[in-house]
Amino acid sequence: TANACASVDRKQKIEALKYLIDQMIQQCKRINAKLIIVNIPYPPKVEPLPADVLNIFESVQDNQNIFFIDMTLLFQSYEKKYGNASLKAGYGQDGHPSARAHLLIADALGPVIHEINSENAERKQIIKKPE
Repeated sequence: TANACASVDRKQKIEALKYLIDQMIQQCKRINAKLIIVNIPYPPKVEPLPADVLNIFESVQDNQNIFFIDMTLLFQSYEKKYGNASLKAGYGQDGHPSARAHLLIADALGPVIHEINSENAERKQIIKKPE
């Protein structure tokens, strides 16, 4: 039936997502990098991620080298105040984030990047050889 196919398709998509995230994590480990995953919901429907998808992102976030930033609540708050067209480029006709949406994303990413850079700076000071 259609429901059974949709269920199998959903399971395959979830497994594919887990696999792709694992591959990104492995590549980051290989080059000693941190991974930042950002969920950017696109208007007109700024809705939370499905629970099964959110659980995947939250479970990998426990690793010190992985950060998950979900823009949903911030976008929903902004949308309630200003309407969803202000988050979309092209006067609301384009599905891409507007300049304002990019600013919101940058404001959310800034502290995470600052934290990563601070950790890296501390690590470099610790690793420095005495002169």
